[in-house]
Amino acid sequence: MKNSVAFADAIKGGIVAALVAVIFNNVWAVVCQTQIRVVTELVNLLTITISTVVPILLAGVFYWWLNTKSNKFETIYKWVIVLLTLVSLVGPLQTTLPDGSVTPEGFPILTIPMHIIAGACAWFFVPRYS
Repeated sequence: MKNSVAFADAIKGGIVAALVAVIFNNVWAVVCQTQIRVVTELVNLLTITISTVVPILLAGVFYWWLNTKSNKFETIYKWVIVLLTLVSLVGPLQTTLPDGSVTPEGFPILTIPMHIIAGACAWFFVPRYS
């Protein structure tokens, strides 16, 4: 099977997707904090940026890897991204955070759209710019 997606191109797709998602997620956080009054010290510009960039760059690597394994890599990639995005929505709906503390009020309103934005950007931009 011929490898049609170079690793550097897949990373480029991941970078584009991550940049778009970081902008939207940080804007959403500001809107939530100023307009909806959802405030938590756990979610700030740094944590949003890291939590958005890392998984999307990994999605770019996954896209490249999948390309080396299957002729239907793009279809498989998109289904996996949809499934992972849906599974990631379970976390914000929990009543306690991973450290055992109670989930702040409004936390799902703040974080669920961020998960959807990151997943949508990985789904759309990684294949488009790879």
